[in-house]
Amino acid sequence: TSLNQELDVCRKKIEDIEREKIDTENRRDELNKKISHTREVEIKQARKECESLAKQITSLNQELEVLRKKELASDQTSKQIQDLITVNKNAKRNLMVEKKIIEDEVKLQVEQIQSLLTEKEKLEHDAEFTNQQYYTALEELKLQELQVKELQKKVVEDQSKLKHKQNLYETVRSDR
Repeated sequence: TSLNQELDVCRKKIEDIEREKIDTENRRDELNKKISHTREVEIKQARKECESLAKQITSLNQELEVLRKKELASDQTSKQIQDLITVNKNAKRNLMVEKKIIEDEVKLQVEQIQSLLTEKEKLEHDAEFTNQQYYTALEELKLQELQVKELQKKVVEDQSKLKHKQNLYETVRSDR
């Protein structure tokens, strides 16, 4: 019936939501792994660059102009790292917002499902009550039909008695 169809649709929607939730969680986990890997790579690069700068500073201590150029390069690298950190923070904030939106959607859908289940229970109760009324009315109808049949039999019997009495009356009348 349509109620079963609606229930199947709801179940299908729940399964779709669950799959979507799992896909989103998997995507989130992959992004977190990528972020961690990116950070490790950047840290390694930064360490290598710092070691390189340290070696260059010790070896090129006499050349002040070269040291200034290296310092400038180091500042640019730090800026890039800071920019990457800012980008990572923004990405994390965006993921948190997306997570909150998904959680809100899931909460809303759970509430909708709960509402549908409550409505389903009410409709089932109403259907059961209506069925009881129907079967009660059906039983009453059967009883009334039996009473009508009995009354019809009685009417036929009474008509037959009446005809017999009329015939007797006519016979007595014609004899007089």
